[in-house]
Amino acid sequence: MIKKYFKLSAISLISLSIAGCAVTKTQVGCTTGLVVGTIIGKQLDKDVGAYVGGALGALVGCSIGHYLDEREKKIALLASQNSLNASFERVSIDTDNTASFSTDATDEVVASAVSVSTEQPLFDTNKATISDQEQLAKLKTFLGGYLTTLDTNSKIYVVGHTDATGTATLNQKLSEQRARFIAEQLVALGAKPERLFYEGVGQSQPIASNDTEDGRARNRRFELHDVMITKNAKSVSVTQVATISTAKKQRLGNVVNDIGIHNKPKVSAAPAATTKTTAIRNPPKQTSVTPTDPLGLGGVLIDKFQLDVIAKLGIPEQERGIFSKAYASDLSIQSCAYAQPVVVSSLHSYSGQKIVDRTTSESLPNLYGTIWWSKVDTTGVVLGPVGIAKDTMQPTKQPIFSFYKNYQGGNPKADFDVPVSVETYRGKDAVLVRMYAKEDHSPFRCSDVVFSIKGEAVTKTTGVIYADNGQLYGREIQLSLVRTQ
Repeated sequence: MIKKYFKLSAISLISLSIAGCAVTKTQVGCTTGLVVGTIIGKQLDKDVGAYVGGALGALVGCSIGHYLDEREKKIALLASQNSLNASFERVSIDTDNTASFSTDATDEVVASAVSVSTEQPLFDTNKATISDQEQLAKLKTFLGGYLTTLDTNSKIYVVGHTDATGTATLNQKLSEQRARFIAEQLVALGAKPERLFYEGVGQSQPIASNDTEDGRARNRRFELHDVMITKNAKSVSVTQVATISTAKKQRLGNVVNDIGIHNKPKVSAAPAATTKTTAIRNPPKQTSVTPTDPLGLGGVLIDKFQLDVIAKLGIPEQERGIFSKAYASDLSIQSCAYAQPVVVSSLHSYSGQKIVDRTTSESLPNLYGTIWWSKVDTTGVVLGPVGIAKDTMQPTKQPIFSFYKNYQGGNPKADFDVPVSVETYRGKDAVLVRMYAKEDHSPFRCSDVVFSIKGEAVTKTTGVIYADNGQLYGREIQLSLVRTQ
């Protein structure tokens, strides 16, 4: 009788748990939990244990997915009621400490993000506060409701964004001020200051074209990341927030062509380089002088230059859903020639203190201060030292691009030594290292280099962009590992 009672109760519990997880996105989690729980339960009792274990497993397996689904629905409704647009992403971290973004993750989710924008800009151009009192009142209502959805252990990471009007440096500062403004509203509404972190990433992560007024309005937005407590942890650490911050700035989606990729219409199969509408970054002054090929690379005009970076990088498995609506044949990386160098931003606590992630990390096996080399026609090209941290994918070295025209061996003086700034973007089994010349007078402008993260001694691809008498040129080369620093 007791077994029968437990059996019937467990069946009811299973039914309730699966019904509670009826949302399609979480059914897999529920089913997996049911199976695993049943197996564990059988170790306790071949009959009753299987049912009880299965019921508990189903609840555990679907709880995080169901919780996030329901919470996102509530926040979306709250946003709509206050004339705001809300879109959602989840951040997961796998066993290799690799962070990925998706819209429906249920495993290893460490943060849930909502991006908030409006049809009419939240922030006026060059303004970090909201002057429209009606709009401000609606924002406060939304933020107050958002706080009620949070677990008391969560920390809140606020990210500010701008459109591309103005310089990248000024936009970074402005976006940081906007993030700070939102953080202040949250504290005024009852959030504890020690739970708040903020950062401004400027114009570096647009979600719409900056060529239209509507697109610029959408880009002037903010994000709220609910950084959640993980299992076996007593609290959310600052390191966990810093990990989310780093991953957000390194995501591959930041450099994918055709901004607004989520709603990208089908277009012709013309080469990506010939269909760009984005203006070239700092175009050289046009002249009619015959090209001189200053670096000796023998490149082609930029509008004919193509570099298949996406195929070399690969799209992380967890993020494929984000790109699934794009047409794969059109998906490409926006060349460094069409983008501004990203201004380095910093994570701050609510008190204003910069957060420095002091976590030590091994370097990638082929990128620990290494030197890379290629012979391009008669020109020797040297890049180094290149260092990338294994866990964070952060650059650990400041490399120099050197060009030796008519190289014939030995140790000649370089024709051009070009110090570069470094940005990194994580792929599946590779990392995109984007470099810009720090000095404006150099003919070298920028480079996109894809390195393996598995220790390979040759680059997957390398594109070099350079200026020559009023025109931009590109050349694809391959660099090989030659020695360590």
